[in-house]
Amino acid sequence: MLSDLERKVLMILWNLYRDTWSRPDLLKVSRLSGRTEQKVREAIKALRAAEYIEVRIGELRVLKVWEQQVPRTSSNLSIFID
Repeated sequence: MLSDLERKVLMILWNLYRDTWSRPDLLKVSRLSGRTEQKVREAIKALRAAEYIEVRIGELRVLKVWEQQVPRTSSNLSIFID
């Protein structure tokens, strides 16, 4: 599950660059997210590890836009019923 910052950075990257290879402007992403460049870099590393984005030398592209949903089963819902 993505953190709020990771989800926000993913949406910003998608809205700015879509699924094309591009050189992201970390200062712009930082300004739009309201976080420091270091926090944005950490979020990008986490998104890369979770395979939401692909990175090559100086460029990245978004692979998945939406977070994968966990299938709901009766065992998942039972914690809310009790």
